Amino acid sequence: MDHLDERILERLNNADEPMTAWQVAYDLNSATRRRVRERCHVLAHADFVVVEKRAVLSEKYDITGEGQEYLEDEVNAEHRRPVPAPKPPGKMRPDWYAGFG
Repeated sequence: MDHLDERILERLNNADEPMTAWQVAYDLNSATRRRVRERCHVLAHADFVVVEKRAVLSEKYDITGEGQEYLEDEVNAEHRRPVPAPKPPGKMRPDWYAGFG
């Protein structure tokens, strides 16, 4: 978990409704929309955030019950599978592998 992850979860927990990455980034005032979107997808992969699929720039994010439990120190993110972390660049398949390149 990243310090930004905790700030994102806290912001989503205090929101009345799901928020876009731009809204979260604006409220946090220290992260870009792109970085918030990336971290929200990592958190969604770990079941701390749910993503409302829409157009790419207008996806909305909301905290899950497990995300709220993490904020209350009832869940340890290090014991989650998958661990909330992006895939290392060396572990990704190249574009040519899937026939895109």
